Amino acid sequence: MPAFACSGPGRCAAVNRDDPSELKPAWETGSAVQIQRAIADFIAKYWKDLLNHAPFVPTQKQEFRTLLKQFAQWLFSTDHIIVRYEMSYDGVDIRKLSPGTQGIVLLLLFLRSTMPTIVR
Repeated sequence: MPAFACSGPGRCAAVNRDDPSELKPAWETGSAVQIQRAIADFIAKYWKDLLNHAPFVPTQKQEFRTLLKQFAQWLFSTDHIIVRYEMSYDGVDIRKLSPGTQGIVLLLLFLRSTMPTIVR
């Protein structure tokens, strides 16, 4: 869903988090605080434009509420986030270790961990 970002009267443009916009750097490499700040800045920057260029006026409460809900769902969506992780032992990806070494690494993790360990 495109955002409702507008740069002037009648000049609304779609904003996509995948484009190099003010949100992309925060999403790619920022901390939680930096992402929060970027979203707050984005809202502050485009809020008046959203209100001015919305297809509904605030007095049309149900339609306007639906529009704001769609905007919030787009802005706070995490559909574009992919989490990748890897486990290595002495700089070697654990999947490349022999089954015996993998077992030793898992045993070491189990013995050193204070948290429950899930192995699947």
